[in-house]
Amino acid sequence: MYIAIGLGLLGVALVYQYVFDEMPCVMCIQLRLWVWLFTIVAILGLVTIDRRVLNAIAHVSIVLVAIGIAERSYKIFGTERG
Repeated sequence: MYIAIGLGLLGVALVYQYVFDEMPCVMCIQLRLWVWLFTIVAILGLVTIDRRVLNAIAHVSIVLVAIGIAERSYKIFGTERG
């Protein structure tokens, strides 16, 4: 599910960039990098599903990356609202 969400978010970002010709700002690019990290950690979590310790590390990493995504999203929201 996390992989699908990450790829969906990145797909929507690329549609806005290339179809609607909306160039991303610096914070938007940083947010994309966080989403890429989210997707990569989700893939690693799926690969290590049978190893308890590595899977637990992947779960904690997903939470930390989600906090990073929330922080960047809050900054972007504040920038848009002035």
